[in-house]
Amino acid sequence: MATIYQVFVYSPSGTRTHILSDIRGIEITHKINDVDEIILRVPALTSTPVVDSIVEIYRRLDGLEWYKEAVGFLRTFQDEFTEGGRRLVTLYCRGLLDLIHRRSILYPSVSAYTLKSGPGETVILEYVNENAGPGASAATRKRDGVTYNLTLAPDNARGTTWTGEKVWINLLDAIRDVALGSGLIFRVVQTGSAVNQFLFEVYESEELDLVFSTTYGNIAMPVYSIQRADESTVVTVLGDGEGTARRTLTVEHSSSLDSPWNDIESLTDVHAKEATLSEMQTKADGYLKGSIAEEDFSCKVVQVPTFRYGEEYHFTDTLLVQFLGRSFQRRINRVYLNIDAENAERIDIELTQVGEAGS
Repeated sequence: MATIYQVFVYSPSGTRTHILSDIRGIEITHKINDVDEIILRVPALTSTPVVDSIVEIYRRLDGLEWYKEAVGFLRTFQDEFTEGGRRLVTLYCRGLLDLIHRRSILYPSVSAYTLKSGPGETVILEYVNENAGPGASAATRKRDGVTYNLTLAPDNARGTTWTGEKVWINLLDAIRDVALGSGLIFRVVQTGSAVNQFLFEVYESEELDLVFSTTYGNIAMPVYSIQRADESTVVTVLGDGEGTARRTLTVEHSSSLDSPWNDIESLTDVHAKEATLSEMQTKADGYLKGSIAEEDFSCKVVQVPTFRYGEEYHFTDTLLVQFLGRSFQRRINRVYLNIDAENAERIDIELTQVGEAGS
């Protein structure tokens, strides 16, 4: 399963400055809703690329077409002679989502620019547009934040409803929190014919009709567990008031019936004064969600000829994993690729439950 890499470097204006084929090492880390990390090592360069040079890394599996594995901005340049007297140039790059990380929400609190309510995608696009996109020049923003050559994809109003406020916070941190509560993924990609034109978009994981199991040899070291030591199945939410006048709401989860003794009680407060019944119910539901029995499954994804990363499945895809009669829906949350000087490739893939933190 020979894999080949090729690297192109462009100036911020979009002019190609380097074609790199003599590669001594590449490390690429993809993680959902986070900035890619790219480390590239080559023996020498004819000239030093400038900051924010655009680095494109292409990957090709044997018998297939080239595809773009990663794109990043050059942020750190290192030129050295190793202990053996050999020259080594290292380029440290950050993925395109770094454009969002470079902005913060710089509006006064309690305004239309900080308070949001709507489908997760709508909220995310509004925050990005008003702080990094074409709409980031509003008079009430502390400074003009329009990002050169960055546009936004149309709003499809996907995701569950998110309501809240984000103020004086890094933009990437803010929208990551919204995405987590809405089950969405976002990214920045190149768009148009020029390498220096970028598009921010929200999307959903693609569910693949693929099964991963020890039967097919594409997973190893599977571990299943269910943790119930700290379980709570009944919660009473305490509202305002005192004595018999104190407002309370008790909610029981169906798992309290799993055994004659599994009705395990807990208490929690709702801090808002005069909280509504709906707010108390939301508090109870959230509490129980985090305190009932927790199933966990982990495994190592194995590269085999019929199930290869970059061909049958890709970063952010959702897969079905089976183990001893149990089935688990898992999303590819993180991919780490390491290519050494002999072009030997190592791939580590992290799977997480759909909707977990970071996924």
